[in-house]
Amino acid sequence: MKFTVNNDMKPLEILSLSVLILVTACSSPTDSGMTKKKTITSEVAQETKASTTSLSSEAEDESEEVVIPKDQLIKAEEIITSVTAEELGLLDGKLLFKQNCSICHGMKGNMKVNGAKDLTKSRTTLVKSVAQVYFGRRLMTPFKGKLTDAEIVIVSVYAKSLGGN
Repeated sequence: MKFTVNNDMKPLEILSLSVLILVTACSSPTDSGMTKKKTITSEVAQETKASTTSLSSEAEDESEEVVIPKDQLIKAEEIITSVTAEELGLLDGKLLFKQNCSICHGMKGNMKVNGAKDLTKSRTTLVKSVAQVYFGRRLMTPFKGKLTDAEIVIVSVYAKSLGGN
């Protein structure tokens, strides 16, 4: 895989892409993960740039518009930028998801218990996902104080991966 970084990318966008690369590298059974040099394709960079810079609401799935207060989105951006790639590299997003999220979302993200959304159909951004995990939503438990900021980011990254994001 070849990746490149655009010069006009913001630190949040670069961090988001780094997390994506880290998760991809660590999830591959044939990759040693951190040892392979990776760069970011302009296609992936543009997609991430579009998703991380937009604070406007977008459809979470075909039937519902997700509206998250701007102050929660700002806090989510602060959380994402406060964690390091090293911190994220020490965590297992799949295990954290299993321990904290699978009771309602299921291990594949599509169980939909207690009003949980089907994460396989979700197209939400990382910022919105972090905000939802941190603050909670509807019946969803807020994980502020229950998980560290790094754990919230990595579980959000894993949850997004269930939808092919």
